[in-house]
Amino acid sequence: MFVVLFSDNSSFAQNNYDIFDSVKKLSNYLASDEFSTTKSELSDPQRMDLIFSKAVSLTPDFSEALLVATFSTIPFKSFPFVTPVFKMRFDIPLPVGPLETFTKKIDNLPNRLFFDSPRNRHGDVDKLAHFFANAFLVYNFNCYGISDALGRFVELFERNFKVNGFVDTKDLTINHLGALFGKALRKNPDVKPSAFLKVYNLLFLNLFLQ
Repeated sequence: MFVVLFSDNSSFAQNNYDIFDSVKKLSNYLASDEFSTTKSELSDPQRMDLIFSKAVSLTPDFSEALLVATFSTIPFKSFPFVTPVFKMRFDIPLPVGPLETFTKKIDNLPNRLFFDSPRNRHGDVDKLAHFFANAFLVYNFNCYGISDALGRFVELFERNFKVNGFVDTKDLTINHLGALFGKALRKNPDVKPSAFLKVYNLLFLNLFLQ
């Protein structure tokens, strides 16, 4: 079902690429001691760059790398769904692999991405998948409208159907930053995610100084 999401020259679209194997490999790397040691060596935005560069090394092109990075950084084992009328709850499982690997991965993921990231165990870890998913959409379709529309749809869906759901304006901002990264990546293969995380901090600094 993912075929329609890829550009024509994507090797995955040509049915000769196993994206799930790359997701497994990247998830194992993120759960590893090797990646854990980078906490003391790099800032969290720099560690986000490392996630993307590792995804690139495991995949044949940027399209697949962005999708692999998205799937590998989803911080939930399941999606809590509540029906709007009868308020019945269902937990929809997500393909996260072995529980031990998943737990180590989440603990290792960068979560202090912005100046206002929550100072708790997980911080802004949920923003990673938002960023990479929107970068993937714009990189493939070269259209901000798709990213924006889907981002708003997801937020409205979570507000109405997810347990304790609400529209997170920060998610929408991160979606835009991811979209900018996807756009830039089409022209400059050396661009890094961390450069666009800085935009968030600069935006709020500008508002503060005004």
